[in-house]
Amino acid sequence: MASSSSSSAAAASSYSWAVDTIWKDGSHYMVDWSNKGLSDNDLQDYCDNRLKSHLDALPSNKSATECIIDISSNCLSAPQPLASLLELIREAPLHLTVLKLHKNQLIDPVCAVLVHHMMEAAKKQRPVMQLHLSNNSFSRNGLRVLIEGAHNSNSYPTPPGRKWQSMFGQDSYRRCLWLRCEHQFPPILDSGKVIEECEYNGCPVVIVDKGESIPPGAVVQMHWAVLDQAGPGEKGKSKSKGKGNSWEGKGSGKNGFDSGKGK
Repeated sequence: MASSSSSSAAAASSYSWAVDTIWKDGSHYMVDWSNKGLSDNDLQDYCDNRLKSHLDALPSNKSATECIIDISSNCLSAPQPLASLLELIREAPLHLTVLKLHKNQLIDPVCAVLVHHMMEAAKKQRPVMQLHLSNNSFSRNGLRVLIEGAHNSNSYPTPPGRKWQSMFGQDSYRRCLWLRCEHQFPPILDSGKVIEECEYNGCPVVIVDKGESIPPGAVVQMHWAVLDQAGPGEKGKSKSKGKGNSWEGKGSGKNGFDSGKGK
């Protein structure tokens, strides 16, 4: 008995970072695992041994409850822990609308995991609407995979008039994917060229200034800073392109769990 109690206490201690990090905020769930010092092993272990039981305990609703997951500012790099997490989320009565993974050490194989989630989520009409991936280590190929994956998922633009309960202001009626990929390390020196290539292949990106309307046919929206990753002689060169349209201005193309916090 003592040994069993010790094992239970040790297990609880190993997941202490997850206490009070998941709660229901009005009509949607919030998961805040940001700045916890999480490694790939930490996330994989939590998915394998604890998260599923919590998700299984969620009430089954006719429509999935929206969910925001923030795992930013950690030490994640490998694809498998995120693949495990996203698979569990898809199997639960949850709709992941916002995924924040900025300020990690993620590399290109993770892009395939994210695109797979877009494809699978589309089958249930549960598109992710915001992907925050800045300050990682994606290359030009990873950027291309994400842009083309969003187009190929056929999730965007979403039907007009759909209101997202987990987002606010203009974003509550967002129809295209908000894809943040600026400030990669090492920097993507030809990010503008990557976006041009995607547009040439029928997968345009929209970049609009703050306050400007997003074209109704937009599939992927990015921040202008994604074009500002060049070397000293190139910095800022492409910043103003694409106002209100595609990058080249050609028009758009085709109740909580785990010790839930009472917010």
